[in-house]
Amino acid sequence: MHELLAPFILVLCRDAKERKGDEPIAMLTDEKFIEHDAYQLFSRLMKRMKEYFLVVQSKPMKKKPSKDEQEEDPSQVSLIQKN
Repeated sequence: MHELLAPFILVLCRDAKERKGDEPIAMLTDEKFIEHDAYQLFSRLMKRMKEYFLVVQSKPMKKKPSKDEQEEDPSQVSLIQKN
């Protein structure tokens, strides 16, 4: 997921370097808040991307035993026997 976070950090770092001064925007893009801003942006992105990164455990399918396995396992042997 770092490939999603990297562009945020890149843009936030560039904005912090380019907008230094007394402007109100410079206060919003201050380097002190890069980690916080990146976390907030990433959290909001992941709320929307959750379904693409969510791993769902599925139940394994039951394998039908082969004839050889049935003969070896007495519980799988049929009750009707040929004469």
